[in-house]
Amino acid sequence: MAKKEAAISSLEEAQNRLNRDKEQLARDKEDVANKLNTLVSELENVKAGTADKEREVEQLNKQLHEERLKKTQAVNKLAEIAFRKDETDRGKNRVNTTILKKKEKELRRLQQDLQQEKQAADNLRRELQESTAQYQEEYHRRIQLQMEIDSKTAEIENLQQKMLATDPSIDAKSVGSEPPEPVEEGRLDGWLQVPNKGNIRKHGWKKQFVVLSQKKMIFYNSEKDVSRSDPIMVLDLDKLFHVRAVSQGDVIRADVKDIPRIFQLLYASEAEAKKPDVHAPPTPSLDNAHFLPYKGHEFISITYRMPTTCETCGNSLANMFHPPPAIECRLCHVKAHKEHLDKAEDFVPPCRVNADSQTSKEILLMAQSSDEQDKWLNTIRKKITRKGIQPKDKDSPRSTSSRGGQLGSSTRIAKAATLPAQHAK
Repeated sequence: MAKKEAAISSLEEAQNRLNRDKEQLARDKEDVANKLNTLVSELENVKAGTADKEREVEQLNKQLHEERLKKTQAVNKLAEIAFRKDETDRGKNRVNTTILKKKEKELRRLQQDLQQEKQAADNLRRELQESTAQYQEEYHRRIQLQMEIDSKTAEIENLQQKMLATDPSIDAKSVGSEPPEPVEEGRLDGWLQVPNKGNIRKHGWKKQFVVLSQKKMIFYNSEKDVSRSDPIMVLDLDKLFHVRAVSQGDVIRADVKDIPRIFQLLYASEAEAKKPDVHAPPTPSLDNAHFLPYKGHEFISITYRMPTTCETCGNSLANMFHPPPAIECRLCHVKAHKEHLDKAEDFVPPCRVNADSQTSKEILLMAQSSDEQDKWLNTIRKKITRKGIQPKDKDSPRSTSSRGGQLGSSTRIAKAATLPAQHAK
């Protein structure tokens, strides 16, 4: 009897500890959510300020264009006054020096106004650059906080399952807002490998610790990062299209012995949340940018000496000795006169390379054994099926394939449907 009482007291103490851990994690989650809401409001304010700055820049560009027209008209008028000849009375063919001096004074004033407007436009451009950098920083902080929330949510789910396993008499509703999943379909964690770079045979694989919770698939660099809630990538299972095993034709650069351990995930691009790279090079400023943005194009200044035509007006862009200023998009390689861009004409359609945003992403994962691969495939496939995405025909051929691509490489998809699993054993 004493042993039973001691066992009961130890179980009660364990339950109390789990309840305290749960309450602490819930408070941490609430604090992080409050911080996230604050950052979201600040981000919206930054967006509103950026839109105002863009409108001011557009208005100043219009004023600059008008001032240029006025300056051109004033110069033409001065030239007309300076070189006008009075054929009726050659003896009185003199330019009124008073009017000429007045026009010169007006011209100097217009030049000063133009210089001031240019300085104001440069200041606004720098402010826009600072606002953009602040927006990017706030966006990265929001992504980081959301990933931490997902990690803590997965930890809370794990604690709930442990509590239920410790004392089956506990009601599922008393330990969480949602009933936990069955054990065979619930949390799954372990070490997986992802391609280090594009060429698997040359650069190999790198190990990452992966946690599969009810709604997320969370990637960590190590098991210590799990306790620190510091993931490097999170995938939303609601936007996962399909999971399947691969064949040798899919990953031609992988070793043949590794094929039975590799499987592929295809998901929507918005399902991916990555940790910002602190070692990434800074975004180039607008003042030092080497291209001119327009409708998604990235135009660079260039001159042609070989026969080339403008794709807007059809005139020649080339001249052996004095080629006219030209621009070319470094993405889609469309060519045009630079004067079309300077005059703010609608001279080209949006960039066909930069405008395509309806893409999906794929990732290759390698388990430690073929049995582990089957376990991951079955668990993920059950989660996809439970969310209502089911394959139409188990005998249909694969519609996409991977060629040993980099983690998160882009590929087009025809529709968001779960493709069949094909084991390559």
